[in-house]
Amino acid sequence: MPSASVSRGRLGNWKGDVHVRKYGTTVTRLTWREQLSKQGKLFQRKLKEFWAQAIASYNGNTKAIRSKVKALMSPPVVANASPFSADDCAKHFVDKVAKIRYC
Repeated sequence: MPSASVSRGRLGNWKGDVHVRKYGTTVTRLTWREQLSKQGKLFQRKLKEFWAQAIASYNGNTKAIRSKVKALMSPPVVANASPFSADDCAKHFVDKVAKIRYC
């Protein structure tokens, strides 16, 4: 009977029966890792293509390029979509729990 203990290699690979139960097979895990690597390379290529196209579209207009970079690097502006404050929400749930406890 296989051991139920878990041992990890240097990279955190699962060994023995626990590995097979978690990932299905070694082939499944290797396929997943290969696909993850391909996805990372695709994202890097898309990032390079995006910036190359963005810079080319401004035809050397450095002010427009700086504006684009600033817009992308700045945190998004989020309007307060809720009319309720954090205190209103906290009070609501405290009251709700109190009602449940005293029923």
